[in-house]
Amino acid sequence: MNTQASLSDLIRQTVEAVRQEEEQGIESLYLPAGLDGALPLPERTRSARSGRPAQPAGAGRPAGYAQPAGAGRPAGARRADQANQPNQPVQSVQSAQSAQSAQVTSLEALYAKYHRCTACALGFTRKHFVFGTGNEHADVMFVGEAPGAQEDEQGQPFVGQAGKLLTRILNAIDFTRDEVYITNILKCRPPNNRDPMPEEVDACDAILKEQIRLVRPRLICALGRVAAQALLKENSSIRALRGRFHDYHGIKLLVTYHPSGLLRNAAYKRPTWEDVQMLRKEYDRIVQSDVQATPGAEVS
Repeated sequence: MNTQASLSDLIRQTVEAVRQEEEQGIESLYLPAGLDGALPLPERTRSARSGRPAQPAGAGRPAGYAQPAGAGRPAGARRADQANQPNQPVQSVQSAQSAQSAQVTSLEALYAKYHRCTACALGFTRKHFVFGTGNEHADVMFVGEAPGAQEDEQGQPFVGQAGKLLTRILNAIDFTRDEVYITNILKCRPPNNRDPMPEEVDACDAILKEQIRLVRPRLICALGRVAAQALLKENSSIRALRGRFHDYHGIKLLVTYHPSGLLRNAAYKRPTWEDVQMLRKEYDRIVQSDVQATPGAEVS
């Protein structure tokens, strides 16, 4: 009886897993020839701690700004620090969003304005405020979900295994991390890497919008369901959103899978490769159009 119950439960879980994969757009485990060469998965047999060079203090944050007071200390100690500093009130969600009207003029100033943010509970549990990295005038911006454990430790987005894979994906379409701008919907790590809560997304929304305004990208690539739904204000699945460009306030936005999804399931690699090739092709078209629109420019 117990054996039958266990088998029934296993079948039910398997059917549910297949259903979820179908909703996410997984059609088969077939991978086109050469795709593994373009997007190889990182080795997972080595310890996450082995061989990783130490990152410089302040990595991923604009130059000239020190680590926030209390960063890296236990949450209880930071709360005590705030309690002893009555002249520094906790920033509310409402004040964070209303402050948007006083627009800043650089990413450095934007970081200075928000890096102590406690507009949601994550501001009390983070080690680092993970702002963004890359070219501040990039034509292409990549937006992920939220910092993970290594990102929270180092203060820089996409530095873990998913970050290594993102770097390889960028290289496969002739981009480097220095050419693009990379950030997340959330700037603080959710506990245990859980999905962001709506109030957390809302609290960071003003920061992300300002980043986009300041960088002024020509193209945005949303990495994963959470980023896509937050940017497009839709609840559709990745399968329904990917494969075409969307309009984000006049900017073309493409949706693809988050690199962490590729680490969990190799079947995501084929659609991701198709998406990033589409992104590169559109980028090249934009560049070519700019050249043609420039008087006296030579078109190759």
